[in-house]
Amino acid sequence: SSRYGAMPGKWRTAHTPYLREPLDAAADPTVEAVGFMKCSRIGGTEWGNNILAWTCSERPMPIMYTQPEKDDVVDELRGRIRSLFEDSEKLRPLIPDRNWVHDNKLELATCDIYGAWATHDEAQDDRRGFLR
Repeated sequence: SSRYGAMPGKWRTAHTPYLREPLDAAADPTVEAVGFMKCSRIGGTEWGNNILAWTCSERPMPIMYTQPEKDDVVDELRGRIRSLFEDSEKLRPLIPDRNWVHDNKLELATCDIYGAWATHDEAQDDRRGFLR
């Protein structure tokens, strides 16, 4: 989203070629997990948001979006993640015709994104079926 990203407009992997391999790995159905160790401010958040958006569009499943604190989850879901869907022509059709934004959950037409935080035991007890 142009409201939150450092570079407004459509994502271009050409600006961050080092993210191509981890993006491809995350989309590969034969890959079970992707480890991503990085320094700060290199596009890691946008990498994760691209994987989240791709999953909702191309391979829908329940998603757990985890942050350290509850306020961080609410801010991200109501802000950056919400705008990711509202600002994208490709993702906008995934927004249902009902209230879809809640404090710790986004209900899309294809799947739900659940918010969880470090001290939210119930949400993290059962991770089966969630994109991690």
